[in-house]
Amino acid sequence: MFDIRQNPQICKQGEALISKFQRTFFSKDEKPFDDGGSAIVTDGDGNKIVLQEIFQQNGKHWIKLELLFSNNICNRLPSRPSISTVILEAGREFPVDLIRRAFLVSMTECVYVWLNKND
Repeated sequence: MFDIRQNPQICKQGEALISKFQRTFFSKDEKPFDDGGSAIVTDGDGNKIVLQEIFQQNGKHWIKLELLFSNNICNRLPSRPSISTVILEAGREFPVDLIRRAFLVSMTECVYVWLNKND
């Protein structure tokens, strides 16, 4: 994950994209972005939130969502740097405000944020 904490312009763009996020549920049968799945949210600059990966750990399926920036933000960055990552439990519904907050925390603290529900 790319650290953007010292770049207020990129933070502002990330916040604007996160505010457009609307989904509250992801199943383990979703199609990841790199396998032909479509972006969940995009903006006019080519930045997007995508389902990057589905994986299994400790008997649960997990959805890895990433906010990817276009590779034109800086020529020294890897293509499509991730600036925020949220990992949530598949098959569980989460309030959209909680998911948005998780993206913001990930972006501003440069950490992965995990969301799960205990039974």
